[in-house]
Amino acid sequence: MNTEEFCQWVKALRGKHITRKDFCKKYPWHESTVKAYDKNRVPEVDYLFAIHQETGYSFSELLRERLLTGVLNVPAFEFNSALWNVEQGAFNIIVSEDNSMMPVIPEGARLTIDGSATELEAGKVYALKRDGKAIIRRVRVGERGEVILSPDNMSVSPILVGAENGLNMSVLGKVVKVELTL
Repeated sequence: MNTEEFCQWVKALRGKHITRKDFCKKYPWHESTVKAYDKNRVPEVDYLFAIHQETGYSFSELLRERLLTGVLNVPAFEFNSALWNVEQGAFNIIVSEDNSMMPVIPEGARLTIDGSATELEAGKVYALKRDGKAIIRRVRVGERGEVILSPDNMSVSPILVGAENGLNMSVLGKVVKVELTL
């Protein structure tokens, strides 16, 4: 999204919870500054944190969108981990760190995860935490009803889910969006 679209998006988020005037009474920004943020001035990070506090919207998502909208118009930082502020019950972002889901999800793709969708459903793609690392897999059901976490890349082995395999694994959520950088 461009700068004006980003500003309108943040304004709409804020407007659902607090008016500009009330916001300026509560926080240290002059009303003309907030008006500029509402129109076409990329807001500072502190302002976005205040928006997060007022709305409950993910600060990490606000920050990510702000960085993508900023003067460089590219992601301004690299994700050092596949996990980026994953919280149960919220939409969050992780980055695919391997090619296990190629060709559908390439390495480096940004994935939006619905943390409230943790019940595995056949055919859907999920982010899981296995032995401290985030992995992405498609859920399949085997001939005997067993749950199989399958990669789309056939050179990567599937994972059979069950108590007997002793895997330390939890479901982070269902993948609902894939973003690629060309």
